[in-house]
Amino acid sequence: MIRWLWLLFACTACVQPPVPEPGVRIYRQACARCHDTGKHGAQRIGDREGWRSRLGQGRDTLLEHSILGFEGAVGHMPPRGGNPALSDADVVAALDYLLEQSR
Repeated sequence: MIRWLWLLFACTACVQPPVPEPGVRIYRQACARCHDTGKHGAQRIGDREGWRSRLGQGRDTLLEHSILGFEGAVGHMPPRGGNPALSDADVVAALDYLLEQSR
């Protein structure tokens, strides 16, 4: 019995927690503070009805707003989510994750 417990412990000690996909990680680091709460007029992640009009603008427009920033009647989106260190590929990954969760 002790041998089995030791084997079980040895196997679980080597298991690493899963590493989030890049889009999830970047979203959590740069986007969640506004898109989880609606801060500054940000559309909340997962709000399918709220995202409908934004999705109607097309992904290219949303990507442009995400990279360059956007001032709207309701709120604003800072360039690159307020993190100038994000690459275009980082922004694409975060946007794709956000849209995937909001369709």
